[in-house]
Amino acid sequence: IWTRAGEEFGSRAGSTVTLKRALYGLKTASRSYHEFFGDCLLRMGFTPSRADQDLWWRKSDDYNGYDYIATHVDDIICVARDPSKYMAEIETEFKLRDLTDQPSYYL
Repeated sequence: IWTRAGEEFGSRAGSTVTLKRALYGLKTASRSYHEFFGDCLLRMGFTPSRADQDLWWRKSDDYNGYDYIATHVDDIICVARDPSKYMAEIETEFKLRDLTDQPSYYL
């Protein structure tokens, strides 16, 4: 997608630029985000669930069980003995806001 650079680009404002990533508001933004985030989880060793493309799992390194990451649009919940390990790795590629409140229910 070609667009013009805004005022936040300083001396380059008004120049023509190419967007390399989808932005909110574009028709393909959610699909592009899901693919980009999915690539991150694949590199971390997670596998998408056959039943739900937003549920990812992997065999735990720390104990005899599984770790899970569920996503909805750009919300993430990690179910693991040490979720901070995975969230720290995700944070190397994505800007995260830490909402440490525990969910009151799951769907």
